Amino acid sequence: MKIFKYVLKLTDIQIVNMPTYAKCLSVEIQNNALMLWALVDENLTPTPRKIAIYGTGNPIEPHPGDFIATVQTNGGSLVWHVFDQGHISTSILDNK
Repeated sequence: MKIFKYVLKLTDIQIVNMPTYAKCLSVEIQNNALMLWALVDENLTPTPRKIAIYGTGNPIEPHPGDFIATVQTNGGSLVWHVFDQGHISTSILDNK
């Protein structure tokens, strides 16, 4: 097991490829970039995982996923809440 770092975009929904069964640990700003740290077994196959980011006061779906972290940008004037919505089937991605 190792802890890997993944770059996130500041967008509502994104797909991040991580090994199956990765455990999302934290999200923070590092060197002006949004980063996600996860505990992974690097021997497992990477699979697409859905990450959602919601701004404070914005609508959130009824089941947003597993909460990972809250992150502040712009000196704290913008606050974002990051959720892990789990692995998704590659067939869903193929249909887009």
